[in-house]
Amino acid sequence: MREFGGFSSKKTMAHDSPTPSPAHYPIVFCHGELVPASEVRISPFDAGIETGHGIFETLKAIDGEPFATTRHFYRLAHAAKIMRLTTPDEAELTRIMKSVLDANGLKFARVRVTITGGNGGQLLIVSALGIPTYTPHATVITAPFTRNECGALVNLKTTSYGENVVAQKLMAEAGVDEAIFANTAGNLCEGSRTNVFAVIGGKLITPPIESGCLPGVTRALTIKLAHENGIECAEQDFTISDLKGADEAFLTSSLRDIQPIESVDGQEIPRPEGGVTDHLKTLFSEMVAADKNP
Repeated sequence: MREFGGFSSKKTMAHDSPTPSPAHYPIVFCHGELVPASEVRISPFDAGIETGHGIFETLKAIDGEPFATTRHFYRLAHAAKIMRLTTPDEAELTRIMKSVLDANGLKFARVRVTITGGNGGQLLIVSALGIPTYTPHATVITAPFTRNECGALVNLKTTSYGENVVAQKLMAEAGVDEAIFANTAGNLCEGSRTNVFAVIGGKLITPPIESGCLPGVTRALTIKLAHENGIECAEQDFTISDLKGADEAFLTSSLRDIQPIESVDGQEIPRPEGGVTDHLKTLFSEMVAADKNP
């Protein structure tokens, strides 16, 4: 047995466990080993269940390789520090993610890493499933409550996810693709699962980290691509009203990559062919093909 960061890990090569049909019995990493999800047992006294004391990351796997692992690991490690949790090191966590992908025979997948306070010791769970199908263009509504940009969990990806869950229920009831939040200052913050970009007056802008938004991995890569390719881009405050009047706009996330916005609260947003959004979508696809850990 190896000890790392409060977790106990057995060898996790794919052949260590039988591999039932992934469609019915996905294999997950839990309690230090690969096991069918149907056999996982978690204490009802786990701190993640009792109090939401936990953190997580969601990554895309491409050709069996988790994408942007270093960026995701740094964000996970930062959240762990704030939440007084620990993580395995990056190499070990990457190895575990790959073992879960191999065990399930998945090449293109959504990988979820969850760390909770546990019950008498931390719990690490790693799972992999197919990636949801997203519409080519997103319809968006505004959540009827604000994001607190001064809260203890600001900029962190934690299992204390209640606000997001409520927003996602509201968007499901409305039949739309995403719900976005203003912050307490009245500026745009983020979506329930996304970051938001807009082109206004010919300049690409996105809310700054100080707005309370999650420092999204795809957000950061999009900003990097813009700067490297001569697209004027700034992190600055703007309102949801400003977004509704944008020349074009899009959402970013680890699973959606770059998704153009079609409308906000029923108001249509232009989607110019060959615009900034299309250009960045092409650049992002080229980057992914060239480098799995940019």
